[in-house]
Amino acid sequence: MILSTVATGVLIFCLLAVHNAAGTFVFAILYGFWSGAEIGLTAPTVASLSKQDEVGARLGICFFFTGFGGLIGSPIAGALLSSSFIWWRPILFSGLCVLVSSLLFGTTRIFVARRKQTQWV
Repeated sequence: MILSTVATGVLIFCLLAVHNAAGTFVFAILYGFWSGAEIGLTAPTVASLSKQDEVGARLGICFFFTGFGGLIGSPIAGALLSSSFIWWRPILFSGLCVLVSSLLFGTTRIFVARRKQTQWV
């Protein structure tokens, strides 16, 4: 999960260097793979960190914040883009948001590993 989130964040920053159709195709393929892994691993990751009777509540809380981020992220990126179409600002915002989430995933992994007193979570 952490690897796919970091890869997605790095790929978002790589979008700054795309200037032609071939670069767009390569970006789309790589971003689709890594972001799909990130999205697909969210529910199993939350479920594996929860007790069996808490899975539903924790998934609900997780997807509430995910939905809230999706709800406010697009208008913020649109405002950063502005009518002048300055693309580096929303790309920077999106990349930073994804990399901060990977940092939070890593921090969570460290805390859970300490709680379980093992390297494997």
